[in-house]
Amino acid sequence: MELDWGYFRQVYEGLYDHHDDVGGRRRYLSGRQQTVADHLAELEPLRKRERVPVGGYTGDDEQAWRIMKLYGLSRVSDYLIDATVATTSTLYFASRREPRPTSDLSHGWGSNSQWRTSFHRFYSDEEGLHLNWDGEVDIGDGPPVSPPDRLDQEEDPLDQRRELLLPRCFVRGPLPHDEHDRFPHDDRLSFTAAEWPLRPESIVHVPWLR
Repeated sequence: MELDWGYFRQVYEGLYDHHDDVGGRRRYLSGRQQTVADHLAELEPLRKRERVPVGGYTGDDEQAWRIMKLYGLSRVSDYLIDATVATTSTLYFASRREPRPTSDLSHGWGSNSQWRTSFHRFYSDEEGLHLNWDGEVDIGDGPPVSPPDRLDQEEDPLDQRRELLLPRCFVRGPLPHDEHDRFPHDDRLSFTAAEWPLRPESIVHVPWLR
C-alpha cells in the first residue's frame, strides 16, 4: 500500500459529517475496519523510537510522512473520546477534547496545512519512558539548553515544563495565569519511573541524534 499520509484526515472528516448521528458514525467506521487496519500496519516502524537525523527529517523521508499520518490518527482518537473530564486545565498535545480547552500545533493553521502537523511521539521501552521524543530540548537537565532562537526568551519553571509533558496538563493548583499559553512542544524528557514529582535519580539521558 502506498504511504498515504492523508487517510486518517479523510476518516476524521467523515466522522465530522456524522457529528449529530451516533449510529451514523458507527456505521461509517464499521465499513472501514479492514482498511484502517491496513493503514495502521504502515505505522509499525513508529512503535520503536529512533535517533533523529542531524538537521531533522526531509520532505522525502518516509518516517516524516508516517509521523504526519500518526497525527491524523490522533485527531480521529481525539474526536472519538467522549464525556466530561475531572479537570479543566488546558490539555496540550491534543487538537480537541470537548468540553476541555486544548492546545495543539495544528491550531491556527489553514484547513490543509494543519494536517501536515508532526505527531508528538511518546514511548515506553527497555530504557525508560520517553516523552515527546522529537522535542529538541532535553529538560532532564536544569537549566535545560534552549535552541538559539529562544535564548532571549524567559523560560518557564522547570518543574512546570516537566509537568506539561507527563500528564500533558497542569494537575496541581493554583494554575499559572498563563497555563493556556505555554509551548511544551520543543521539550523532551526521558525517565525510568512515572512518579510525580519526578525523582532526580529516575531521569535519564539517552542518545538522540544519529
